Amino acid sequence: MFSLPKPDDDAGLVFDLCISKVRSAATKADLESIRPIIVQAAADYDAAGIARQLHAVPETDLLGDVVSREEMVKVYENRMVGSSAPGRMVYHKLRGSSPNRRCPYCNQRSVNTLDHYLPKQKHSALTVTPINLVPSCTDCNKDKLAGGAGTAEETYLHPYFDDVSMFPWLQAEVIEGSPVAVRFYTVAPAGCDAVLAARIAFQFRTLRLAELYSSQAADEFSGRQKRLAKLLDIGGAPEVRAYIDEEYQSQVDNDANSWRSACYAAWLASDWFCEGGLREVG
Repeated sequence: MFSLPKPDDDAGLVFDLCISKVRSAATKADLESIRPIIVQAAADYDAAGIARQLHAVPETDLLGDVVSREEMVKVYENRMVGSSAPGRMVYHKLRGSSPNRRCPYCNQRSVNTLDHYLPKQKHSALTVTPINLVPSCTDCNKDKLAGGAGTAEETYLHPYFDDVSMFPWLQAEVIEGSPVAVRFYTVAPAGCDAVLAARIAFQFRTLRLAELYSSQAADEFSGRQKRLAKLLDIGGAPEVRAYIDEEYQSQVDNDANSWRSACYAAWLASDWFCEGGLREVG
């Protein structure tokens, strides 16, 4: 879960671009007539995002009594996503805006689509609005759509409006046994208001990040286990802890809330792990 710079693309101009090659004169006239609605909806959305009130944005269906939700979905799918669509350049730019193509929702998998932060099925006026389009992995996109948002506490973090990097909210613990496992969980950090802390926990839970991170930690351990065992043989637990601490510092300097930072912190804090439990491989 990390933040991204807000897109600077103008919603009205993007809409104009998307509908620029509509052949039917009647359809194009209908679409052009709702441009003020698109522009106003984008402005209202931006204000709601800044105020952390996106859960309260009203749904829209029939726009201007002439353009249906289904027609707006076609504008997105046929006139923005398609490889030869007039709005493809905007789609490509937004999808490639996340550093290293990482999904900002899970901070792990690769971006391969755009997520409508407020679903296009319920918010027709925001279907091709750039600040409502977030680079995402397919899994988070699907899980997020299934989760929905009804209250302020049940609202996903928006990468363009929410930054939780200053709060240490992700922690983990070693589960003693064979094989070694790590359990991830969220905490309500000091200085973080209750609603924001609830949103972090909600997103972590509904996107099933504990399961994802535990799987990644298992792979990390598999790749480090032989080296850790050798260090244990050479210098005992102090040697193991020195190595883990060095790795932890490197990870936390990069991202204090990454699963790797939490994983190495958990290994470092576990006497059982450092004193021999790391030999448990299942």
